[in-house]
Amino acid sequence: AMCDAATLRFVLDTQVAEARRFWRHKGLRTAMIVPWAEAFTAAFLTPVVPFFMQALGIDAAGMGQLRSVQSVLLLFSAPICGYLLDAHGPFLGIALPSSICSIGCAIRACATSASSLYVASIFSGLSGAKIEMAVAYVSRHTDAAQRTLAVSATRVQLQVLTLAGTVC
Repeated sequence: AMCDAATLRFVLDTQVAEARRFWRHKGLRTAMIVPWAEAFTAAFLTPVVPFFMQALGIDAAGMGQLRSVQSVLLLFSAPICGYLLDAHGPFLGIALPSSICSIGCAIRACATSASSLYVASIFSGLSGAKIEMAVAYVSRHTDAAQRTLAVSATRVQLQVLTLAGTVC
């Protein structure tokens, strides 16, 4: 069989070992805190947000506009954050965009109007693909022979947290 018990055990063991490595390595742990938190919290917030937006008078087209604003800004901010990560390290490349995104989340949480939600989308769009920057950082600080494992481990960890958040 392609996936016998020994293979499955090996895969699980390597994923658990990577999770431990991420947690024990201060730089990796710091880079992954925001993606971990976002995966967990987004899982139980995402289903609620459209109803919140509707309560503020945003229809489906308006929700699409909000998403478009965020996506266009991500298109421009991601390369800038990549440059900052490469040239100046994780503080400017990951922490700064994550902080900007958290401002957007705070504005969204306190929004009382559609205009508040547009401002929140602008801040969220300036986050510069923070999860991808964290994964790039993890990859950069992993031996070449283990990079694919490290990248897959980030995805597995985010999915596990998403499942946990969904259960919540």
